[in-house]
Amino acid sequence: MKAVRNALKSIFTAFGVHTWEQAYELLCGNRHTLSIRQHRAELLLNRIYFFASTFAVLTPAWILVDGLVFEWPMWGELALLRLFAGGVFLAIAWQSRRGARLLNARLLLVGLLLLPYLFYFVSDAILSQQPLAGMASGTAQIYRLLPFIIIAGLSLFPLTLVEFALLALPLLVLTLLSAVSMEPFDFNAALSTVWLFLLILGVALISSLNQLRYMISLTSQATYDELTGTLTRRAGIEAMELQFRLAKIRGENIALAFLDLDHFKSLNDRFGHHAGDIALREAGNRIRETLRKVDSVVRWGGEEFILVLPGADCAECRVVLRRLIQAGLGERPDGTPLTASIGVAELRQDRIRYWKQLLELADTRMYQAKEAGRARTLDSDNQELTWEMFRQGVADPA
Repeated sequence: MKAVRNALKSIFTAFGVHTWEQAYELLCGNRHTLSIRQHRAELLLNRIYFFASTFAVLTPAWILVDGLVFEWPMWGELALLRLFAGGVFLAIAWQSRRGARLLNARLLLVGLLLLPYLFYFVSDAILSQQPLAGMASGTAQIYRLLPFIIIAGLSLFPLTLVEFALLALPLLVLTLLSAVSMEPFDFNAALSTVWLFLLILGVALISSLNQLRYMISLTSQATYDELTGTLTRRAGIEAMELQFRLAKIRGENIALAFLDLDHFKSLNDRFGHHAGDIALREAGNRIRETLRKVDSVVRWGGEEFILVLPGADCAECRVVLRRLIQAGLGERPDGTPLTASIGVAELRQDRIRYWKQLLELADTRMYQAKEAGRARTLDSDNQELTWEMFRQGVADPA
């Protein structure tokens, strides 16, 4: 049992996996963050576009070779097949430019992989119509390499283990059918074909999972602030823009709460930047723990945070802020509570058209709350509510 555990540990380490959470991220994409899903969709579609557009040119171009080695009407049949396949590849390339969605990427990848297999089976039927010799026989053997080229192509895409299995299983079945349907049947040749296919499949799986792990690692580093565990400014902009666009499309609401820690410069000046980092880390943890699952928190810069609250109006914002204020943001090194000035803006009531307007309005109200005495909020209802009012329940929504 210990040997098995050590073997699994070695395998996981080879993929840069050190926790069960990381292992699950390679198994399936259910727990991938929005940022990882978006970046993976973009990467998949970019590679699909490259290969589909390349094959859209190369597949019809091979007609010249076929014309030199095959006789009519075999050459004509292969030419029609190649023109059709080139057109489908072109359609896949064009479709891959129509929005970076992961579902779209998966469907196009299925098409990109299955089309060469269909091409292989139809071309094999054409080439089997009559015996071939010389250059024609050698060229026909190139056609039979298509299954191996296709499965090797899987290594170029960052796929989860479940996605890889779902894509590879039909290809394996088709390869087995092709191997056993050879006439006359040659067991050794069939066995060699399947063994080579499985070998290439294993290498492709390792490459695909390594790419996925590397992409998740890089995306996570670029997405999350190392000190507070919140979204970075760049990732936060992507999240706000996406959530705002979804809210507009679905006819839903969205609110932003711009939060600035009070007197934070004096904390750094008096107690040092290390104490400031401790306070920021604690504040970030408190904020993340009290938000809803659908909410996001962004470290906008220094001691500023933005709460992205999909579907929330002013009343729901006050529920979230009350929970946050009652939990507290931690303490300053002298034992006094750490507070913040907060400005809130929402899509509907403020009649916002663009996400940047929502951000600017929340920022403006945050500064107004700061000028009014700090440790308070100012929202779309123009209600100025102090932290003490939240703690006493005066700011509770009706």
